[in-house]
Amino acid sequence: MIRNISTRNGSHVWWWIGSILLFIIAAMGIVIWPRLGPNPLDPMYERHRLSHWLHGHPREYNPAVRALGTNAVPYLLSELQVTDPAWLQWAEKLLGRVDIGPLWDTSKMHHYHARLALQILDTNALPALIDVVFDRPMQMADGNLGYEAAWAMSWLASPAAKDAIQQRLAVAMQSPDAAMRRNACLAIAAGNGCTPENAARLTVLTRDDDRDVRAAAMRGAEMRSRRGKE
Repeated sequence: MIRNISTRNGSHVWWWIGSILLFIIAAMGIVIWPRLGPNPLDPMYERHRLSHWLHGHPREYNPAVRALGTNAVPYLLSELQVTDPAWLQWAEKLLGRVDIGPLWDTSKMHHYHARLALQILDTNALPALIDVVFDRPMQMADGNLGYEAAWAMSWLASPAAKDAIQQRLAVAMQSPDAAMRRNACLAIAAGNGCTPENAARLTVLTRDDDRDVRAAAMRGAEMRSRRGKE
């Protein structure tokens, strides 16, 4: 009889463990499935979605991005907004402890490949990036579209793109709108360089009448100093 009770208790424990595992798998499926499903903004190139090409090496998706041009920008901006829920971040750290990489594309992977693709587009992507950077108050947080767009903007390498960025930053830093001045400072904090003139404007904004602008300007000056003042 004791043996039967022990067997029943053991079966009960395994039933609960199995139920919990099924719940975890179902929860992961609910979160991960939208990423596996088609994104309506994902454009086609040679019978494949752009997301298919972005899983390869940059030399493989360079032709796809160039061929799609500005048609790729809405999808790439949506990729910059991908975030991982806290429990998925926990799962990633847990797998890292046993030297196993994540079994899914993390938000960092999405952001990285989107930035590379936007870098390929260069000036073709710049107007949309600038619009996003100055569209609403920016938050320095992963997945915040303004911050991610500012970071992606800093990856644009052509002289034409860099000049256009500095001109737009100069206009924003001298704007009567405090939100514009603040976002310009945070765009510098996100990685965008400074001309000597914009560096001087940044210093002036550390004494701005608006508290949020002062804080953003000090953040921009600090990050610029860490990068070696370009």
